[in-house]
Amino acid sequence: MYKQYIDIAEYGPNVNGMSYPAIISLGEGQRYKIDEVLGIEFSLSNEYDGYRYKVKIGEAVKHIYNDGDQWYVLIPELKSCLPHRAERRLP
Repeated sequence: MYKQYIDIAEYGPNVNGMSYPAIISLGEGQRYKIDEVLGIEFSLSNEYDGYRYKVKIGEAVKHIYNDGDQWYVLIPELKSCLPHRAERRLP
């Protein structure tokens, strides 16, 4: 698996001392609204670096990862993993 770094274009409301990602940006105008954060996990087995956020984008459920000040997604090969048919692209 490869890391594809992403940007958080906007953060949602601060809940319990944490800001949650609201819009991710892949560059070149590709922005996707995160409709809901379904859960946050920390890898105890070193499966991934940092925290894994399970998010809902449109009808799709995806994982995005936060390691310090960097955000990324895991992809099977070096290409963009988004957009997906079930994901909603923002204007």
